[in-house]
Formats: sequence, structure tokens, C-alpha cells
Amino acid sequence: MYPHAKQAPAQATYRQKMNWFRPKYIVVYCLIIIAGIGAGVLTYKHNLNNHLTIVTGEADALLAVTNSYVSLYSEMREQLGEGSSPVPASFRAEAVERFNSGYTGESHFLTQMVGMPARFVSTAPVDDDMRATLNKMSSGPVATVHSDILETDNQTIVRTMYPSIATHQTCVDCHNQMLNSTDTWEIGDVMGAYVVERSIQSTKERYFFIAAMVGCLSTLMLLFGFVLVRFYSDLKLRSAELKKMAHSDPLTGCLNRRALDNRSNALTKNSRKNTAILVLDIDHFKSINDTHGHEVGDKVLVWFARAVRSQLRSGDVLARVGGEEFVVYLLDTPETVAHSVAERICRRVASETLDFGATPFSVTVSIGGVHTSRVPNASFKKYSKLADEFLYKAKAAGRNRVVWSSA
Repeated sequence: MYPHAKQAPAQATYRQKMNWFRPKYIVVYCLIIIAGIGAGVLTYKHNLNNHLTIVTGEADALLAVTNSYVSLYSEMREQLGEGSSPVPASFRAEAVERFNSGYTGESHFLTQMVGMPARFVSTAPVDDDMRATLNKMSSGPVATVHSDILETDNQTIVRTMYPSIATHQTCVDCHNQMLNSTDTWEIGDVMGAYVVERSIQSTKERYFFIAAMVGCLSTLMLLFGFVLVRFYSDLKLRSAELKKMAHSDPLTGCLNRRALDNRSNALTKNSRKNTAILVLDIDHFKSINDTHGHEVGDKVLVWFARAVRSQLRSGDVLARVGGEEFVVYLLDTPETVAHSVAERICRRVASETLDFGATPFSVTVSIGGVHTSRVPNASFKKYSKLADEFLYKAKAAGRNRVVWSSA
């Protein structure tokens, strides 16, 4: 049995496809916004982490200088004896106080020395974060340096803490004298920490502004790229729409005569040898227009095209070449099968009662058919002319019938 073609789903119109607020596009917009926010967040974190590394490196340099200076002073005091020289802890405290008194802005460091939470000498940890870090230092590797970004007093600071390790007997003896606990210190113990702090409030605000700009620019660039893609798609869609309009009948959606000629020229040599050409004409169509009106006549044409298409395969060709005249190419089809398809189309059209107006009515069709194997190597124009002649014979014989080439 000759297979039927499945009805193609209705294509979305140009306006429907180019609607900028279709659900899938709203999803794309949301993803673009999320990507922009993500770019801003990554930029902010990257800049802040880089700044943390820089500030920590500067604190390292500051502490290295201070430690070397105090270490030399401690060695000298051990050699010369106590005398009238201040103890190293007091010496350091005085040096730090002088340093901090002149440099407390964001571009400079604030330094201090704090003792262990359980047995500090003079300066206790100032907050829970500092206390927790000291406890880590006392239980972990003594060389561990802790650097964190903290929020304190409506300011964002970078706090770097370095373990203060007892390296000289002078330090141990001095701290044991001032100790407010029964425990004593020994060389190698972590007696506290050097704390170096630096405000980065304005730096943080600047990085936040940069991140916001990066996020906005990323969003705009992605959105611009999406718009370009959409306009390119619009151009292709519009081009396809115009091409379709140029090659199809606007009422029935069938191919027009120009498209039919193009399709004929594109057929391969083998296809030309095994193709049937049918010419169909709706019987008494003028009477339908005169009796029921042209609007009903248009509905009949649309219905007729669908009825014929329902009997064809997807690869077959259906074209409207005149007011009520249609042409069918049955490609790669044996003659007996093609003749059967023509008869089936004729019965299908006549079997339905149409109710497009006040009075129901029926429609019939006359068909003339020819198979290319009957007249080898002829042009499609010749085949169409032969099929047209058989169409007139069908009409002359009483209509509602198929007349097939037998010569």
C-alpha cells in the first residue's frame, strides 16, 4: 500500500519566533545576569585575595626588621648585663608605641604584642578571633602565620599574627618574672604573638566598585552577544520566510509554479524515469464561488490541498498552478502504484461533505495522469502537457474521475 505522509506540525510564525519574552529567552536573561554577578564576585574575591597577599608580605618585612633589631638587642643585653638598659619587652613596646603614634592611617600598619590567653604577661587578646588564633599557635606548628580579613568597629582590616617564640634565655627569665601564672616559660615556647593590622576599608570599597563595574560590563557584553545572535537568527528566519513566500502559494501552503519548475529541474536522471505527473482540477469550482461566495471558495481550496496531501508521502510534490488547478509529482513510484494513488485521491475528495456555509455541499475532482516511463527522455513540460490533455478527457467524460495515459 502506498504510504501516507504524516501531517507536518504547524510552524511558528515569524512574530512568534521573534518574541523577545518567550520563556526560554527569559531563562537566558536570568543566566546572563547570574553570569554577570558571578564575574563580579570572582573579580572582587580575586582582588581582595591579591591585596591580602601584598599586605601580608609587607607585614612580613616589617616584622623581620623589628625581630632582627630586638634579637640583636637581646643578645647585646645578655653580653653586657642588665645595667640601666630597658628589658627587651619594654624596648619593643616603646618602639611599637612610637611607630603607631605617627602611623595609624589605612596606608600604615598598627602593631602590638599580645600574650597567650591563659598566662599573658601584660597585653591580653583583644577579641575572640585573636584568642582562637593564639590557641591554634600554641597547639600547632610554631612557625604558622595566620592572616585574615576581619570586620571590626565598622572597619575592614587585615590582621596578620606571628608566633612569638622564646629564643633567648633573657626573654624567658623576663617573662617568667612578670608572669601572672604559676606556669613558667621555657626556650622554644610560644609566649604570645606579634599582631600586625592594617585597615583596607577604602581598598575594599574600591574593589567592590571595580567588581560591580566588571559584573555590569560582563552582563552587558553577554546581553549584546545574545542580541547579535538573535538578530542573526532574525535575519535567517526572515530570509527563510521571504524564500517561502516566493516559492509557495500563500493560501494553501503548496508550492507555486516557480517552485514546481525548480523542483522539476532538480530531479535526478533516475527519478525522471520513474515519476508520475498528476494534474488535478476541482470540478465546477466557479459554481462554488458563485453560489457560496469567494470566502467559502478559499476554504475549499485549503481543504482540498490538505485532502490531497493526506494521500501523499513526505517526498512527493504538491503545487498549486492555477485558481483551482493543482499538480502532483509522485517521485520514484511505479506506474501501477501511481494510478492507485490518483484513484484514491479522487475517492477521498468526493467522500466528504463540506459545511463551510449555510448549505452543506460536496466537491469532486478530475485528474489526468501520465507516467514518465511511457514517454522516455521527454521534458517535464511535455509530461505536464500530456497530463493536462488527459485531465480534459476526464472532464469531458463526466468529471469526478481519473484518466490515465495508456499510450
